[in-house]
Amino acid sequence: MSEKRKKKSSFPIDPNTLGICAICLDIITPPLVQCQVGHAHCKSCFEASGIQKCPTCRGNMSLQPRSIELEQLLQVHKLTLENSCRFTYKGCKLKIDQETKENHERECRFRTFICEGKKFAGWKCNWTGEYSNIEQHFKQHHSDKNLMKFKTEASSKVNFQTDFKDVHLISFFNGQAYFYYKHYVNVEKQKIYWLFQYIGLQSKARQYFYEFEIHKGPLRKFKVSEQCWNDVADANSLFQFEKCVVMSFTSAKNFLNPEGELSFRFRILKTTN
Repeated sequence: MSEKRKKKSSFPIDPNTLGICAICLDIITPPLVQCQVGHAHCKSCFEASGIQKCPTCRGNMSLQPRSIELEQLLQVHKLTLENSCRFTYKGCKLKIDQETKENHERECRFRTFICEGKKFAGWKCNWTGEYSNIEQHFKQHHSDKNLMKFKTEASSKVNFQTDFKDVHLISFFNGQAYFYYKHYVNVEKQKIYWLFQYIGLQSKARQYFYEFEIHKGPLRKFKVSEQCWNDVADANSLFQFEKCVVMSFTSAKNFLNPEGELSFRFRILKTTN
């Protein structure tokens, strides 16, 4: 009795990256080209890039003619991809519609991150990486900016003559969530700002708020409770519209301790509803 053998494909397909061009990082648009391993890319992207090797595996490109069957498969698969996050191949499982797709992909945890210190405070750091590597990056390269907890009491000097921006990474309950603490001294406006931003979707950020208190002695207190925004929200806009903690230079000087520092405490909490 003869047994039919399954024909092995010369171009194995990875279901995790099927339909995503490694050059434009978007849905593959036929006609396509493949490398000898089988990684597919938009032909237009590949030719425009001027690269000679496969951008995924650095292997040689195939001299085989166009794979019409694969292109047809991708056309069917495209309907699924259009209702999925572009980072599905990295692990995002969320199903989204076209109206919210762009906003979601801008906020998605599976996107590529750049160092927040460079983005906000102008640090000389060219790191890029995944969400899961942000804490390790801060520990290795910005260790003094990784010491705050979701419940912290501290003090800091304030130079009222120079603009200043600072960023710290905060782990919430051992990495259940991460937040950026941002501090800004604006000499022109004579104001000091504090802000906490959740790393991830704005819909998740709304589930958190923070209480921030500046104090001097047993009685004097300046306390604000505010909702968290996510890390995609422009911090400078939040400062401009004062959707954060704001204190004037005049008030801040009244809270300085004998060492010229502002004593403060904060805690990040999750809403109960």
